[in-house]
Amino acid sequence: QDSQEESVPRPPLTRSESTRSDRDGSTATDITVRASSPPQRKTLGPSVSGEEDLASGVMQESQGTKVRKLSWADQQPSSIAEDSFNIDEYEKKLNDTTAQTKELVDLLCQTGAQISENSMKMSDVFTDAVEASVRSMMDQERKDRQSAALPPIAENGESISREPPPQLVAGALPPNVESVIVSSPELKCVTGSLVLENAHILVTDEESGMFLFTLDSKIVRHVTNPNWKRAASPVIFKDRLKSYILVLMDCKDEKDGAWVRHVVKFSENLDYMEKAECPKWIREKTVISDRLAVNRYENIFYCANGEIFSGLYELAPTGKWTELLYRQSESFIDMLAFSIIGPIQQILIVEGRRDHVLLCSIRESTCVEAKRMAICERPGALAKDESGRLFVMNRAQAAIQIVDTRYWASCRNMALVDRFVPHFSAAFGMLAIPQKRAVKVHKYSFEWDD
Repeated sequence: QDSQEESVPRPPLTRSESTRSDRDGSTATDITVRASSPPQRKTLGPSVSGEEDLASGVMQESQGTKVRKLSWADQQPSSIAEDSFNIDEYEKKLNDTTAQTKELVDLLCQTGAQISENSMKMSDVFTDAVEASVRSMMDQERKDRQSAALPPIAENGESISREPPPQLVAGALPPNVESVIVSSPELKCVTGSLVLENAHILVTDEESGMFLFTLDSKIVRHVTNPNWKRAASPVIFKDRLKSYILVLMDCKDEKDGAWVRHVVKFSENLDYMEKAECPKWIREKTVISDRLAVNRYENIFYCANGEIFSGLYELAPTGKWTELLYRQSESFIDMLAFSIIGPIQQILIVEGRRDHVLLCSIRESTCVEAKRMAICERPGALAKDESGRLFVMNRAQAAIQIVDTRYWASCRNMALVDRFVPHFSAAFGMLAIPQKRAVKVHKYSFEWDD
């Protein structure tokens, strides 16, 4: 039997079987492999006890088969489970994830389409609302024009004639006319001028009193009084309740016959109303020129330019004067009540010797700040129209320029003059520029550049 075993050729071991037999020889179990059968893959089943393996080995040995030993680790199913890979489970998970992704993409597309549709609907609604508003405005404007064209009807059925609405002053001049000269032989020395809302020109004369002119040089009214002289610096105050004109004048005192400087109040038709005396302590001073200003709170300011001093004063409602600013070796040649910001009142004063403009801030009858500004090369006179636009007379260029108050600098010429202009006024698109025996009325219009 031993010789028979040696004569039977032993099949060669595969690589996996040789590796398994080399792992652990002490724990190997004898199993038989038939020599005539080709090598097959074995699937290990549940492990059996050592006695059953021994009996199986003896039985196979008796039948003439070879017995070889396998390691105990080769019989463990866990080592085989680690090397196994089930692709069906992962394919199923991939299919599920792909289906969920497709559903999310479809939902996202539907949401985007709904948002686009809602946006288009809102745009259409907004466009319809704007068009409806524009149509209603145009219809209302058309109705207003038709109602204005038709004469009103009285209760008895007869038409009522009414006066045409007042036109702007700038419309009083033809479109191709830029300026006109208002003059009269009675004018001797013009000291001030104003453009009124009714297209009349108020002119003050040092010798002849006060005049109301039309733009074609017709005298509407002439006011004079033997007890008045040296009328100058007219200013107008106008609001919804009242309006009046303030003028500086020398009035003759009834007691001693002395001439005293007063602030005289007139109506728009030059009817006398009342007067108030100027500060008494400047009677004995030599005053070269003086100016008057009033703001929208009816605060009256008086500026005196003397030989060796200049001063700014405020008239209280009780009739008491308060000194706000006193400077020596300076010359206040013009003054303007510019604006009111809360409790602060801003006054612009032209200082002629140093060619500066003082911006004085007044609070509770006290000058809290005086700031110097250089708005042009050589400022001469100031004016402000009803819209708050500020104009300055530039003596260096002999031109009246508009001032950009954002930067406090003159930016554009409005009118050219041929001589020094100590004072002028602006209102309703017109500049009233006094000359010696006439007043030049110049039309202006402009648009700000961005």
